[in-house]
Amino acid sequence: IDGSLDTFAWFSYNNQDDCEIVYDLAKLTTINHIAVYMTKEGSESDYFHDYDVLYSTDGVEYTSVGSYTTAEMEYFFGKDMAVRYIKVKPNAKDEANGIIIREIVANNASGGYSENMALAEGTVLSSMTDGKNDTYTWFNVDGNQKDKSVVLSLEEVTSFNKINLLMTKEDSVADYFQGYNLYYSVDGAEYTLMGSYTDAELELVLDDAIEAKYLKVVGTAEVTNWVIIREFSVETVEMTYVVAEVSQDATTKKYTFVSLETVEGETLDSSLYTVYYEDTTT
Repeated sequence: IDGSLDTFAWFSYNNQDDCEIVYDLAKLTTINHIAVYMTKEGSESDYFHDYDVLYSTDGVEYTSVGSYTTAEMEYFFGKDMAVRYIKVKPNAKDEANGIIIREIVANNASGGYSENMALAEGTVLSSMTDGKNDTYTWFNVDGNQKDKSVVLSLEEVTSFNKINLLMTKEDSVADYFQGYNLYYSVDGAEYTLMGSYTDAELELVLDDAIEAKYLKVVGTAEVTNWVIIREFSVETVEMTYVVAEVSQDATTKKYTFVSLETVEGETLDSSLYTVYYEDTTT
């Protein structure tokens, strides 16, 4: 628990049924994320091969976040949780191997995950928040997309005015939420609806910045396509306000800019910009 994945504790045992490892945070701590890293190079089999990870406020009553068989696990609560104890509890005997723990983590972390969709084989959660548009996380909807969800968890309540949700990829163009609602939350318990969308690549710039720690995408379409997330992120972008003159074509009814300049007086090339409007009658 020194924060380094290069160091480790190595445990011996009689059998793994008797080996519980507990991390005491010393006091109730607000977290949204748990991770356990076991084994090391040269001792790849020295980990719990079947185990539960549990949490507790008092060290007496524990709640499991799931059962695992991998040497590394990661779990996002999707909301702020008050926790003091983390327990790694084996479910099966294994006489042949010791137990190497490189790190047990209980913290507030940034990351993306799904509460109700499994990962497609060969993809990892971190690919949807690594800042790269050419990596991706692929989710199996197991039925249809309606009510399936993906959550972006931030380390802390953050102010931002742009949301990036880039889905699908070149050889799987239909694998995205084909209808979805977007929500935000400060604590992961109460969410506010931002809007409903169908874009495979959503780059949503808000008129006013909001503060949130969690963003949630919830599918609304009853389609069976799996879901690819290339990037799910937030940022703050500088807003440029402009003074515009527009005209409407009498035949096509489409609008174009006649002139465009910033409020500071800089003239912009109006041919590079498109007019978006809500009501074609005004």
